[in-house]
This record gives sequence, C-alpha cells and structure tokens, in this order.
Amino acid sequence: MNIYYILYIFFESFILNSFPLFGAPFTLLSIPILSIIGINIYNIILVSIILGIGAATGKFVMYIIGILLSKPLKNNKNLLFIKRISNSKNFYIIFFFLTILPFIPLDDLLFLSFGIEKINILKYYLISVLGKVLKSFLELYAEIFILNKVSYISNIPLLQLSIISSIAFILLSIIFFKLDWEKYFNKWISKEK
Repeated sequence: MNIYYILYIFFESFILNSFPLFGAPFTLLSIPILSIIGINIYNIILVSIILGIGAATGKFVMYIIGILLSKPLKNNKNLLFIKRISNSKNFYIIFFFLTILPFIPLDDLLFLSFGIEKINILKYYLISVLGKVLKSFLELYAEIFILNKVSYISNIPLLQLSIISSIAFILLSIIFFKLDWEKYFNKWISKEK
C-alpha cells in the first residue's frame, strides 16, 4: 500500500476521533482507498489496523481536554466513581466493549474522565487500539457489503446521519455528567446479591 494512503487513513481516523461531538464515521472515509487498492480480506484487515491505531491515538486529545477541564469538574461524583473503579479487571473489559460500540462514543467520555482525574492511560490506550481495530474491521465489512442497501432503504444521506449522531452524543454527554452513576451502579449490585 502506498505511504500516502497509509498516512491519509491514519490521519483521518486520528482527526475524526480527536474531537468530541464530531460524530463522523471514520471508516467510511477509507472505503475509496480500499476501492483503489482492491477490496479483499487482507486489505480490509490492514486498513482496520491503521484506522484502529489512528482512532486510539486520537483519544489522547480527549485526555488532554480532560486535563484542561480538571479544575471545574474535579469533584464530580461520577468522575470520582470512575477513578475508584478504573483499575479493576471488570472495568477494563467494560472499557474494551465501549470502544467497539458504534454511534455511541462512550470511550470519548471515559478518556475525558481519565484526563480530569489524571489517570494513567497506557493500558486504556492499548485496550482502545484493540477495540478500535476490531470496530474498524466490523464497520468496514458492514459498510462495504451492506451500507449501500441501508442507505437506499432509509434514504438518509451520510451528512444527516453524521448530524444525528453528533446530536445524540451531545445529549449523551449531558446525561453522563448529570446522572448519579454510582447510585444506579449500587442499585444494580444490590439486585445481583
């Protein structure tokens, strides 16, 4: 693969994953490159790896934004709760699954939280790379073979889908910081017992 294609794929993934509330599906922008180099399983895997590394690296921007917001949000009880559970094995597993969720960038909120609480993110970065590679592969596969039919059936242009996902993320961000997550978590735990 041409070095310019690799750089394009990496940087579009990095940029679209660096900014909160952007909502653009970064894998879609790689499909023209795949069309040029040839759509086959090897190229889909290669592009997925580049996209995953770019997407996970873009989350450092969210972490830095979190550091900059640390004073006004430092005593938020949801952030303190995340800090308390951030080194548990179960949280790592949950985080991995959150990195794969389409249209719901909860990992953005967590990287933001990690920055606010100044949590070491090396493990989370590596988990994010794995999750974003898997997510990219699944999305590319689905987009290449299904997206044209879905777009035709729904008659929703890509720009509108991007706007809808951005609005949904804004609402999700508000809910994330306003709800008492610890209270709901404790209720869930008490039901399990």
